[in-house]
Amino acid sequence: MPHSYYPTHLCLSACLLVMGLGLPRPALAVAEGEYPPAQVILKNELPCFFAEMGTLPSTMTGKTLTIVEQKETDTDIWGVADPNGTAPMPSSAAQCIQYGTPWPGGVTLTNRKSLRYHVPYYADIWIGIENGVRFRVKFCLSENNNRELVLTAWANDKNICTEQPLINSNKPSR
Repeated sequence: MPHSYYPTHLCLSACLLVMGLGLPRPALAVAEGEYPPAQVILKNELPCFFAEMGTLPSTMTGKTLTIVEQKETDTDIWGVADPNGTAPMPSSAAQCIQYGTPWPGGVTLTNRKSLRYHVPYYADIWIGIENGVRFRVKFCLSENNNRELVLTAWANDKNICTEQPLINSNKPSR
């Protein structure tokens, strides 16, 4: 089932239910066409993703995490979802969803493909899909002079990788 079909149809009723319950929505100040930031860290030599959710309930239904390779046409390289809200939203480094790891109680949308060095990727974390919020982080994988894996930034306004390390990309304590 294509990525764009799954979240829209699965989560529409959940989003309408949440809107009807009057649950608080986060106040996020972002420019039009931009997304609130998600975060990526390295954990056990793999990217691990999370986003600070503010006032959103962590077990809200209709959550997805999709990793996309940015090129002429965006290509989903891995995606997982928690359509029933059984697991908490990854809202801290301790709760991050590690690349290729199934979401507890969730489903796989796109099977994991190998990540490559110096390729621009972005991760989207959705909650509440249609009327909810999409959090995004752009990142690249690289090696430093010691041949250790590092996360690097994209060039401003370009879909190319730089050698500039991402802020907060240090490995968390294990």
